[in-house]
Amino acid sequence: MIKTDSCCDLNINDDNDRDFYLYTDGKSILRLATLNIENGKSQPLSAWVDQFSLGADRTEASSNAKRVDISVEQNSDTLNIDPVITFSKSNKWRFQKGCVNISIPEGTVVHFDSNMRKLLENSSDSHTYVAGYMSGKYYTMTENGLKEVEKK
Repeated sequence: MIKTDSCCDLNINDDNDRDFYLYTDGKSILRLATLNIENGKSQPLSAWVDQFSLGADRTEASSNAKRVDISVEQNSDTLNIDPVITFSKSNKWRFQKGCVNISIPEGTVVHFDSNMRKLLENSSDSHTYVAGYMSGKYYTMTENGLKEVEKK
């Protein structure tokens, strides 16, 4: 579950209107990842994380990106996502960010529970869904993206 608003003293936005939060301990910062949903055609359900960061050179940027920690676990037909990126305030800000990618096979029915609302609202990069309005509803993956369906 994402509970960023209640745990933080300060909320700021970057140039892309992505939220950052300062923990009440004053020593760490968190940021939400973004979400990208893809049509997996006939491939099985899968999820992966893309990590990004800048650095003084390629090696440092790669090292910084590897420290972007986002948890995505798949258990049978359920994905558990913890999209909060946390890093120490003492580390240099290098535009660390992450994207959770989900590939959903056509014909698959998915449900985004209410815990996904913040992640969906923070993800304006996908063209296959309407951010924010999807939590708590059921969808099937079609050739043209996700389509809302009635709960079975």
